[in-house]
Amino acid sequence: MENTPQMDTMIYNAAYLIPWEAESQFSEQVEALDHQFEERLRIRYNNFTAPFKFARLRLFSSN
Repeated sequence: MENTPQMDTMIYNAAYLIPWEAESQFSEQVEALDHQFEERLRIRYNNFTAPFKFARLRLFSSN
């Protein structure tokens, strides 16, 4: 899910819902990309975040 960048230096902000057992592999891939771009681009992610961005609640009134 793409989100609005939260600061001027951020060029992309996204959320990915991945299986719990794939988190370490995802983390390794993020680190590899970060090293590939060296000082030109910093790639970061927050792990262990609740998946609130992927849930949508629709409330209906019975009136």
